[in-house]
Amino acid sequence: MYEKYLVEVVTPKIPKGAKVLIHGYTDIIGDETYNEKLSMARANDKEHHAGCPCEKAGRTDVAFEVYGFGEDQSCLLFDNQYPKNAFTTAPW
Repeated sequence: MYEKYLVEVVTPKIPKGAKVLIHGYTDIIGDETYNEKLSMARANDKEHHAGCPCEKAGRTDVAFEVYGFGEDQSCLLFDNQYPKNAFTTAPW
């Protein structure tokens, strides 16, 4: 159902030639190096979920940029003191 929604509703709303930025984050618990890799893995997973529907809809004009910020405090949109604050976003 989620993939169908991405293909039929979200993908048509992405402008031609658009660049979709996908950010991955983690909480501050754990090793910093591990969290950096985890945030990148999260962002790559979201890119896969966003990119496949674009491909299925025949959209080859959409570019994706994937960033993993780990626990980097300077890149956060909120206070990152607790595990519940970790998230990933796909801004569209």
